[in-house]
Amino acid sequence: MSSNEQIKLESYLALKYGITLDQSVANYVNSSGTVLWNNTSYWNDVFGIGKDDASTLNQPRSNSINTGSGDGTPQTGKANILIENPSSLDNGDFLIIGHDNGNLAEQTTDLPASLSRSSRLSREWKVRQTGDVGTFSLKINLGGITLSNTQASQLKLLVNETGTGDFTTGTFRVIDATDFTSDDNLVFDDITLKDGEVFTVLIEKSFAFSDANLWLKTEVGVASKAVNSTLELTKWEDQTAINDFTTLGKPIFLSDEVNFNNAVSFSNVTSSGIPENGLVGSSPITAVEVMAVFKHKSLLEQGTILGGDIGEEGIFSALLNRTKLIDNSNNDQFLKIKNWILNFLSIQLI
Repeated sequence: MSSNEQIKLESYLALKYGITLDQSVANYVNSSGTVLWNNTSYWNDVFGIGKDDASTLNQPRSNSINTGSGDGTPQTGKANILIENPSSLDNGDFLIIGHDNGNLAEQTTDLPASLSRSSRLSREWKVRQTGDVGTFSLKINLGGITLSNTQASQLKLLVNETGTGDFTTGTFRVIDATDFTSDDNLVFDDITLKDGEVFTVLIEKSFAFSDANLWLKTEVGVASKAVNSTLELTKWEDQTAINDFTTLGKPIFLSDEVNFNNAVSFSNVTSSGIPENGLVGSSPITAVEVMAVFKHKSLLEQGTILGGDIGEEGIFSALLNRTKLIDNSNNDQFLKIKNWILNFLSIQLI
């Protein structure tokens, strides 16, 4: 058998059984010797669908045996991709995918400017299409992979149409998921991916107030730990992704506290300066309009919702019946504070 015939046979077997060939072979080819795959930057878990009458290959469903199994069942924690149901798989049509071996972890970098508040998986997958397989279904199994959001409406496919793998430049598109199943399969039905495109999983930060620069919700992005009979707040995630908050002291998380909604309780002794219990932000923000739902514990125990980095300026400060915005000279005004602190004195924030 000649070397050309050998690589044709190896390519046939690899595509039929979901096996990734060693890079030393240099190319996947069809029965006529046409190169189907040769991208060494994405030569990991290579697999694909295709039809080649001369070799009798007819593979309309496929996943890599490195991440999946013979019947498409995924291996946990490996982001198995299953391709199936091509609408037009004719002789000579192939769609092959490989990845760059990036981490299966979230990152907030290398994103289009319009998605800067979102995150994405670090791993990127490359598409090589010969002919035209039409539309198809793609399933990515996310079992065993830690995600900040598992709502189907916020898990999407982010496609770099220029094929460079740099999502900060060039054109891109976002494909909505059809479903996120109970067995952790993120499903995309009737999609198209063009030759050369690169894609990854987008975890979208979607909220109603797109221009907000601070949004804290007690039902999302909150973590706590049990200490004796209380839950101490360990994390409160800013839904705008602008600030990364550090917990001061021991704020208390309260489940179903106000009309079946959670709350966070802050009790402080110091009446000015930095509080013993609170949250410190990582990035400056500018306050123009501020809304919060909170209650003071009593007329005598009152405090500040938002404060500056020296703990004197504040929004929603002073007496219960005169909550207002003040500066450090006790003057009512709007402020551009250097670095917000959530500065609470015996209040509950809802």
